[in-house]
This record gives sequence, structure tokens and C-alpha cells, in this order.
Amino acid sequence: SKKPKAPVGFIAKIMDDIADEDGWAPLGAIGTNITKLRPEFDPRTHGYKKLSDLIKGYPQTFELQARPASGGTAVLYARHKLQGK
Repeated sequence: SKKPKAPVGFIAKIMDDIADEDGWAPLGAIGTNITKLRPEFDPRTHGYKKLSDLIKGYPQTFELQARPASGGTAVLYARHKLQGK
């Protein structure tokens, strides 16, 4: 059975809404906003284990970047490539 297409436009709009001036938004904040607006959203419905995997699955639309953070952990940021910024 084919997995339903992820709501790419919806995710892209959230990214654009919360992105910094360079277009990047922290993945955690993207996830929080998705849950707030669409509580039923689950990446697994679309065949991805987590949101970061889904974003990686659409490289023509999204970019993912890991930035070093305090304590040695990396914080993931995502960007919508097609925006006119």
C-alpha cells in the first residue's frame, strides 16, 4: 500500500512562519507548531519514523542542518528551499 504524501505545503508554511531571516527554523519548534495546528499529524502515517526523516525525504523542498549546541548535542534546523527570501 502506498503511503499518503506528506503535507509538504503545510510543513513549509510553518517553517516560513517561524524561520529566522535566513529561512532556518529549529526542528523542535516546527514539530511543536505542527502538533498545535494538526494534532493528528504523525510522520509514521507517511512512512517516516520521525519528522527529521520526513524532511530528509523531500530534499528538493527542504534542507536540514545540524548545528552544535551546548553540552555537545546538535540541534537540528530545517529550511524550506522554495521561499522567496
